[in-house]
Amino acid sequence: MYVNRYLTFIEAGLDYYNVNVGSAFTDLSTEQQSARRNNLWITWVIYENDYYQYEAGLMTEANWEANLENIRRGYNQCDNRDIYEFYSQFFEDGFRKIIEAFPNECLDDR
Repeated sequence: MYVNRYLTFIEAGLDYYNVNVGSAFTDLSTEQQSARRNNLWITWVIYENDYYQYEAGLMTEANWEANLENIRRGYNQCDNRDIYEFYSQFFEDGFRKIIEAFPNECLDDR
């Protein structure tokens, strides 16, 4: 899944790092912002799947702990919090509680 996601950026001529990590959302072109938002949708699907794998005992504790940091970063992408707000209504309560236990760095942005 990750490779396919990266290939999508390559095929579109977009730099994955620049769009998703290296630049502030407001500094990106409209096309780059759209790519970043679409990537975040996919990322939430992956994180949700990771949660189910962890709960089923199919993921090590060390791997889950590493994923939690990425989940925290995704939760605190304030320019794209609307994606989390929409998608999280479909999450299992346990997963949503884990996420919403993170400090909410977006409170000042509301």
